Amino acid sequence: MKIYFSIIFFFIPLLAFSQFTMTSEFLPVAGDRFSQIKADTTGVTAGEKGDNIRWNFNLTFSKDSVTIFYVGINTTPVAEVFPTSNLASFVTLKNVNVYTYYQMLPNEIIYLGTANYSKSYIFSIPLQNPKTVFQFPFAYKDTLNREFSFYLESGSIRNYYYGNFFIDYDSYGKLKINDREYDCIRLHTIDYYGDSKNFKDSQYSNYIESFEWYISENKFPLFTIRYTNKKSKERITKLKEVLFTAN
Repeated sequence: MKIYFSIIFFFIPLLAFSQFTMTSEFLPVAGDRFSQIKADTTGVTAGEKGDNIRWNFNLTFSKDSVTIFYVGINTTPVAEVFPTSNLASFVTLKNVNVYTYYQMLPNEIIYLGTANYSKSYIFSIPLQNPKTVFQFPFAYKDTLNREFSFYLESGSIRNYYYGNFFIDYDSYGKLKINDREYDCIRLHTIDYYGDSKNFKDSQYSNYIESFEWYISENKFPLFTIRYTNKKSKERITKLKEVLFTAN
């Protein structure tokens, strides 16, 4: 009997996959950047969640990529609109720089709003009730659930939008992308805003559900599956994206 139990004890560590707690080392700083390559979405689904999961994806990559740059506030066009911000990011989409403003605290990342900048115009959207998009430390089975709000003003009319942001650290295990395998954790995120607190009741809304896999040595997600539902009155537009971090 003693030999039997000692053998079982020996093999359990070899079968278990590693999980890790996300700490403030995952905070982005000015000078960081990460690029994501778009992949074919056919047959790619988020898969199971839980302990010691194996995910296996065979991806066909495109030539399209998106790069996000993190910069100091003094390099951005409308920093005065976001006075509590101490970090911004930007991405260039169709000749427009989209800036995102954050307040980085020792144990939180707070999203303050965005600004679209081109040679012909600047359009900023500050959040009147900003949203916390991450908190540290964040361990397996931790969740984050925050409400936020903002308004868009046209003349003397204000259109109010309500939002909810949710993160669930729901899984860890082995992620295989084509011929490479990684020890990973997975975060499940739902980011919603609309002119009603419920997607079903809204006329204009945006609902994004993301699954993001992280490795311990990289502060940005290694792999992302993202579903976006945009509602404009009675029309719903659906988009699915599969992204792999190139750097």
